[in-house]
Amino acid sequence: MKFITCIAVSISIFLSACATVKPEDKNVFYGKVISVRPFIGQESQPNLTGALVGATAGGVVGHQFGGGNGKTALTVLGVLGGAVAGSQINQTLVNIPMTELQIQMQNGSSFNVNVKDSGFRIGQTVEIIQEGKTAQIKGM
Repeated sequence: MKFITCIAVSISIFLSACATVKPEDKNVFYGKVISVRPFIGQESQPNLTGALVGATAGGVVGHQFGGGNGKTALTVLGVLGGAVAGSQINQTLVNIPMTELQIQMQNGSSFNVNVKDSGFRIGQTVEIIQEGKTAQIKGM
């Protein structure tokens, strides 16, 4: 019984930590596209077969421990952990069309960025929305 209580407390602490994350500050900038260069990039995709094998193996291992509800909880945790681990092993790389944009900001500085969207054109004004460490570029 103590084991089940320990798992329940751990899960509730984890979930409460997730609920208290403060939203990132949002910054909006404007620039102009000064160069457009299409190229073929690569993107990794999770291994579905590995996820299925990992989930099965994790469930089998998790089912070996505990008793009653504890056995069920460990089986579920084993399935989830195995699926996550298995999907990350032997990921596949796929070729995707991408575009390298050179963007000049209003203050004169410029930077290059790679995007999956190929609908940008030279001279187009773009909006850059930055939230924390991520940014999104939209054509106007």
